[in-house]
Amino acid sequence: RDVPGLSIAFVEDQKIVWAEGFGWADRARRLPARADTLYSTGGLSTLLTAAALMQFADQGTIDLDQPVRKYLPEFSMRTRFPPAPAITPRHLLAHLSGLPAMHFMNMWTPRPEPLAAFVARLRNEHVANPPGHMFSPSFPGYDVLGRVIEAKCNQPFAACMQERLLAPLGMQRSTFDLARAERALLATHYWSDKPVPSLAVRDVPAAGLVSSVAELARFMQMLLAGGKLDGKQALKPSSVGEMLRVQNAGVALDLDTRVGLGWRLSSVHLPQAGKVAWLNNE
Repeated sequence: RDVPGLSIAFVEDQKIVWAEGFGWADRARRLPARADTLYSTGGLSTLLTAAALMQFADQGTIDLDQPVRKYLPEFSMRTRFPPAPAITPRHLLAHLSGLPAMHFMNMWTPRPEPLAAFVARLRNEHVANPPGHMFSPSFPGYDVLGRVIEAKCNQPFAACMQERLLAPLGMQRSTFDLARAERALLATHYWSDKPVPSLAVRDVPAAGLVSSVAELARFMQMLLAGGKLDGKQALKPSSVGEMLRVQNAGVALDLDTRVGLGWRLSSVHLPQAGKVAWLNNE
């Protein structure tokens, strides 16, 4: 398929047992892909945003089943489905909120719109369906969660994520701020074999993480250890379990699609495996 390069890390029983790169991080500069090569992780970003939100749930400062407006009074959207339940953090985490899937205009730009401004503009948009009605992945939904995190931290989302999650997990080179990414390690983007410039994404909580497989493996180590890494508890075991619990079992329109909080829990079957949790770089 002429993929320029890729990196892989394998975590088993809380240990990184293999991490390696293949091909090129940058063909023109002959930079090989390595385990510490930095990539734009796309939709994998939602897993870390979900984990940060769950930290506030652990502290009791956010209830997943209360209306989002309790924590973000400026959030509102139009609806054609009255009466409908209020949108909650759980709805947003599990992509059951009914928010539109994408808002493509100005998604990639040298100067992304701040989360506060984008979330405020959602008041002029309609929900696609009532909350809890069906699973529908939504970048704007995770933008709302990112804005909730900003409000709780009283600082920009990227800075909050660095302080509360990335640094404590030892993910020192990972960042939600593309401008801060270590350029010498950053892989070049290619489209149809042509290099394309790296542009910041507006939907930072949904798709803005820059990281390496070596550092994402540390996040996986933490989850496999029930929320603990290097002797520090990043998440309660119950929150890790909740992220991996099916959230839409009673949603008739979802048929056999099963989702957790951030994770997909169906469609992938591995021999001799029990529950399989996965997420692709959308």
